[in-house]
Amino acid sequence: MQIKLKLNINQLNEMVKAIQENRIIQHPITIEDKANHYLFESGFKKLLKKQIDKAGSTVKTKEFSVALYFYELVAIYNELQKCNIIDDYRNIVVRNQINRIHLKLQSV
Repeated sequence: MQIKLKLNINQLNEMVKAIQENRIIQHPITIEDKANHYLFESGFKKLLKKQIDKAGSTVKTKEFSVALYFYELVAIYNELQKCNIIDDYRNIVVRNQINRIHLKLQSV
């Protein structure tokens, strides 16, 4: 089942930056770690692709939708919750997106 997130380019950029700054790259060892890593990577690739597609957008506040499967969104949600963000603006944006994702996941 696909879930659509409504984001603007600023929100997407802050989410991607938060994950990139806080992600520790380590090789997954157990089967569960490998599964979680694969699900996160497939969802994160979709976010990066959408970021590249919308990079030249002149309107920064226009919202667009990103379609992710339920399990990809759960993996991204878990990674966003692990983020330790120092920048206040990024923290507010990412926490807002975490809350929105949580509501989407609960409504399914």
